[in-house]
Amino acid sequence: MKKAFLLLAAVLCLALPAAAQADESALYANHTQVMGQYDTKADVRVLCYVGLVRDICARALDVLLKSPELASMGAARDEIAPHLPFLLRVEVMDEAFGIHGDDVALAMTGRAEVNPAEIAASLARIRTDAAYGSEAAAQEARFARLESDIRERQAALAAGAAGIVIPRAGGAAAPAQQALPAPSAPAVASSPAPAGKPAGTAPPAAPELPAKVVFPVAEAPAALFSLRSGMSYKDMIQVVGAPAQRAGCAEKVFYNYGNVWVYFKDGKLVGYLGMDDWKGPCEKYVPFLGEIKYF
Repeated sequence: MKKAFLLLAAVLCLALPAAAQADESALYANHTQVMGQYDTKADVRVLCYVGLVRDICARALDVLLKSPELASMGAARDEIAPHLPFLLRVEVMDEAFGIHGDDVALAMTGRAEVNPAEIAASLARIRTDAAYGSEAAAQEARFARLESDIRERQAALAAGAAGIVIPRAGGAAAPAQQALPAPSAPAVASSPAPAGKPAGTAPPAAPELPAKVVFPVAEAPAALFSLRSGMSYKDMIQVVGAPAQRAGCAEKVFYNYGNVWVYFKDGKLVGYLGMDDWKGPCEKYVPFLGEIKYF
């Protein structure tokens, strides 16, 4: 019995350092975003994700600056930092709305793999490959706009509520709309006024709504449709690899692969849902000719 115990202890001593080494390239972070007066839930999700990416990028930068791969190519902090939102793949592991003090807030957890050798190779390519550098710059600019577009729209809503005129992009202030007298009869569409007669005053145009931010969703890998209902999580990742993110509710767990959410219940694969049918992990999805499809 004593020999068996000593053997088990020796195996654990060998296995634990290997497990720690295998996971040391992964960085984790949590970010909480409080819901503001003019926020929608979609706004909060975008802002929370932006904050999560920045938190992980800040931690990754400290790791990369100490790596010999980045040091050997002379990459400084100012060169590495702007590219990290493009170079790192930040996966959302979990998210949930809750009460934070007196406010509603979203808490989001995520992770990213940080491989200094891969980051160094990508930075070298950005330096030498103009097309790849342009792609990186476009993606980085888009990431920066995620927050600025929401903040600008919120500022416009707040200013409108306070009666403040927001300057136009060209610098001139937009003229304040004058209140029109109430019409005595319903407005009726009419033909253009005859020549020589002034046309009637047109009603003020409805304000333009801000364009909705649309996130392009990658297609699910073809291997995903080789899965079979009843498989375990281990079976799934052996076929199609690790998912981009996870969302759970009670005994139900969903794993995301591009535009498809794979549905597990009680540890077994049930089926999948398309992105158009996805409403969150706690939704009561309908099986058999409903939203849930089967492999």
